Amino acid sequence: MNLAGLSYGLCNLAISIDGGAKPMKYVSASEILPEYLLHEIQKYVHGSVLYIPSPEGRRKKWGQISGQREYLQKRNLEIKQLFRMGRSIDQLADSYCLSEDSIRKIVYKKEK
Repeated sequence: MNLAGLSYGLCNLAISIDGGAKPMKYVSASEILPEYLLHEIQKYVHGSVLYIPSPEGRRKKWGQISGQREYLQKRNLEIKQLFRMGRSIDQLADSYCLSEDSIRKIVYKKEK
């Protein structure tokens, strides 16, 4: 959907719905809200874009949708295993294009 405004006199209202890590979709308030609720919201917001966050518990954690979180967990596990097998911090830093400090944080981090 596109950025559509709802006109009631001088008031335009578009609602931004938070869908997680994906780009937000703009929806005309008249398409999803009952008229009485729309008039109530217009008492507080006039001609603006309104952001409505997802309820707690429904939001995805960083990297869950893209797979980046899982990728980094696997990479870090591999780094820890190589370190235990005798690879040095500077070798790992060169192999993974990370700083030595980043490698130290990974290999010395205690598991929860």
